[in-house]
Amino acid sequence: MKLRRLNENGLLQFADYLNALKETPALTPPRELLADEATSEEVAAVEVVTQVFSSRLEVGRWLNELIEQANLTNPANDKGLWAWLSLLLFDTVCPSDSRGQRKPGRIWRHISDANNYQVYYRHLLNGAWRIFRYYKDRVDSALALLCQPVDRPGDIVEQICANQELVTNRAIVGAATTLYVDPRTKRAKPGTQTKKGGGARRFTAFFNQLDVTWDLYAMEVEDLLEKLPKEFNRFRGN
Repeated sequence: MKLRRLNENGLLQFADYLNALKETPALTPPRELLADEATSEEVAAVEVVTQVFSSRLEVGRWLNELIEQANLTNPANDKGLWAWLSLLLFDTVCPSDSRGQRKPGRIWRHISDANNYQVYYRHLLNGAWRIFRYYKDRVDSALALLCQPVDRPGDIVEQICANQELVTNRAIVGAATTLYVDPRTKRAKPGTQTKKGGGARRFTAFFNQLDVTWDLYAMEVEDLLEKLPKEFNRFRGN
């Protein structure tokens, strides 16, 4: 199948499905929308194959290669494109459980709202792609935002990506990766989702306060780690 986007009709039908899925969790995804000329249109003559991805890193890399190959001019804000990709990869963004049931969550996880700064980063595919694209030259330093399952970004991603000043600061993201990602497994360390005791919410709250008196963009990862209070020590040596 060639790379396509959902048109207005396709977007409406996909949205209807996501809403219906909350009431009927075993409802089959409307994959017929992907290729139907009445609901979608071709974006580029690039072949796309449905796959299942285990992490934001994997899907971010795949999406980046796909979009570069398609040579699109403004893909970040292409609502129809990201909705089409979400439906194509629905087993990744909304996997079924052992009973064949799915939990889609809020609609912006699947249909992006690029003009709303409060939710645009919550689109499961668009968000992962943006992070990978920005950090692709040093992706290992951004694992705090990419190591998670695609359908469960978690608190670290939510807290950092909600603040443009933090998510674009390579030292901040590098410090989060040093603290919260196990270098052996490349997965989040236990306890990182806690709301206290050095967890992700405390991490972002601390640097939001520090930003008032320090130029965080001028600092290195080690400088930032040294400024963290003792409550973060339990994550330093694991």
